[in-house]
Amino acid sequence: MTLDRVLDEIAREFIDYLKVAHVKLDHSPNLGLWYGIRCIPTMLCFVDGEERVGIFGTTNKEVILSQLKLAINSPQVHEPGLAWFNKD
Repeated sequence: MTLDRVLDEIAREFIDYLKVAHVKLDHSPNLGLWYGIRCIPTMLCFVDGEERVGIFGTTNKEVILSQLKLAINSPQVHEPGLAWFNKD
């Protein structure tokens, strides 16, 4: 299953909890620069308007969901494969 399909499925299943947006960086290169995106695909999770976690590279639905739950429920937990953002 492609990553776009996985994200679409997650968006449908969690429509009341998540907003999923796709950005094509070739159409919005400044956005990639703004967030320091260096690899594609990159998924950024925002909680209350703040970046909480980045998920880098292609992965599966279960991994994405587990990392999103960690980002939302426990911002102090650090898991392999996650990049945590602290903007103080």
